[in-house]
Amino acid sequence: MILAASDVAEGRSHSLYDLPILVCGRAGGALKHPGIHYRSPSRENTTKIHLALLQALGLPYTEFGTAGGYVDSPLSELFA
Repeated sequence: MILAASDVAEGRSHSLYDLPILVCGRAGGALKHPGIHYRSPSRENTTKIHLALLQALGLPYTEFGTAGGYVDSPLSELFA
C-alpha cells in the first residue's frame, strides 16, 4: 500500500478542500480492488483515510489524529 498526497488542493489559493489523495495497492487484500474514486459529499476529515490505512495493515487503532484532525471512524469505503 502506498499513500501519496498534497498538502493543498489548489496551489494558487492553497485551498484545503478536495485534497488530492492517492492510495495504491491492496494492503494484502484489505482494500478494494479494483480501486475506487471517492469524493466526499460532506467534506469529511481526510484523517479518516489514514485511520483506514492503519486498520488495513492490521494495526489496532480505533482513533487517530489530534484537534481538528481527530477521527474515531475510518473511511469505510476503502475496505474490501
